[in-house]
Amino acid sequence: MSEKGARAPFALCSFALCSLVLAACGAKTLNFSRSDHGTGGSAIGTGGYGGKGGGPGGGPGTGGAGDTGGTTPGAYVTSSFRGTRPSKIDLLFMIDNSSSMADKQNILADAVPNLVDQLIEPRCIDPATGRTVGNAMNGVCIVGERTFEPVKDIHIGVITSSLGNHGAGGVCEDALDVSLGRSDPHNDDRAHLLARGSGGVPVPTFQTKGFLNYNPGVAGGLVTSADVATPFKEMVRGVGQHGCGYEASLEAVYRFLVDPEPYDTIRIDSIFGGHGIAVLNGVDEALLKQRADFLRPDSLVSVVLVTDEND
Repeated sequence: MSEKGARAPFALCSFALCSLVLAACGAKTLNFSRSDHGTGGSAIGTGGYGGKGGGPGGGPGTGGAGDTGGTTPGAYVTSSFRGTRPSKIDLLFMIDNSSSMADKQNILADAVPNLVDQLIEPRCIDPATGRTVGNAMNGVCIVGERTFEPVKDIHIGVITSSLGNHGAGGVCEDALDVSLGRSDPHNDDRAHLLARGSGGVPVPTFQTKGFLNYNPGVAGGLVTSADVATPFKEMVRGVGQHGCGYEASLEAVYRFLVDPEPYDTIRIDSIFGGHGIAVLNGVDEALLKQRADFLRPDSLVSVVLVTDEND
């Protein structure tokens, strides 16, 4: 996969999280189609982006009516809008668990309390500048206003990049790894929701469904940001770095969220053409049950990928 393709999930993540903020409070629309009305530069020509005849070689051009031209296209506010605030978020973390990931997972685990606080207890900002001016106390800003209305219904789930050897043999097999002295292997997490903590100790989840549920209004739901941060950090650390080196980050997300018939088992059959093809068997009903419990039809779904490798 190209580097550009590998970045696509992060763009999706950023868009989804920003959508929450944009939907929750008024936002500005930036327009890049006109010039910034600056002074034309030698690399663009006198006309610049706003003129007629300016070329990449710096040839002369004539500025358009009311435009002097500029060295780069500029952004300016054209309008503002206010959307509908989502009342539910389904937040899925795909965390790479191959070797070399421990330090990245530790960074994420350390950032978890702040991440949770940003959603559950939004910061106070100056509405004119957008700068943070403090924290809300019991939902009230002494100075400024809240970034957005807090979301009171959040599902948080974790899956990994390890989907096994995709039917091949002699690699990414737990039994083989153990025989070679590799401890605690997790080569095939099947894109199931994980609730293992450090050392493999199970992390309590909502009704043992494999995910955390922040919802003060529901029996068994987590009530405070600290209630969420503590088990969430354990889930992140418990992912580990003993997974399969065939990182399947995007495939894991597709398998959990989208695939209508995720396979139960996969094998390579070399009878066809001599080279072998992947043969899928059965349907992973356990995954479909987790998906049905985790996703809501009226939620904002946000996917966060944490990895140091291309898919």
